[in-house]
Amino acid sequence: MASEYTVARPYAKAAFEFAALKKQLAQWSEMLEAAKSIIQNEAVENMLKDPCVSADQVMAFIYSIDAQLFNSDFKNFLNVLSENKRLPFIPYISEHFETLRAEAEQVMNVEITSAFELSDKYKEQFIQALKKRMKCEIALSAKTDASILAGAIVRAGDLLIDGSLRGKLARLNDAMGIFH
Repeated sequence: MASEYTVARPYAKAAFEFAALKKQLAQWSEMLEAAKSIIQNEAVENMLKDPCVSADQVMAFIYSIDAQLFNSDFKNFLNVLSENKRLPFIPYISEHFETLRAEAEQVMNVEITSAFELSDKYKEQFIQALKKRMKCEIALSAKTDASILAGAIVRAGDLLIDGSLRGKLARLNDAMGIFH
């Protein structure tokens, strides 16, 4: 996966710098998210892999979905990606763009995964504690995954805290070397 991010990074940086200059960070985030959804569609993925389908045909199909979805600057960006055969990298470009945006806006995107749905009160306490520690705004997204059994997994940028029961059992297993 490192190579995907390596390829995506300069495109994300260029998009971010342009969007920041135009004061359109939110709009570009939305357009990148829309482009990501389109690119991850199975039909579009197949078109991108098909050597008989030209870059112009792919772009015509993308633009036919909704003519108003992208502004002219973003269409130019997509055309550059298409010409350089980089459309499949849009999900990585989008992710890096959001990281750059969060840094610029001094917002940390935090994802917490728990075995059970968290109450609003707990989410707010968690946000306040992180805000105090990280000295920035916190954008929290919470999801549930019963397979972690209990506890929670917290992802904040490059930081990963696995406080799940499944994670603790895996670490115990590794330490004891039982099932190797």
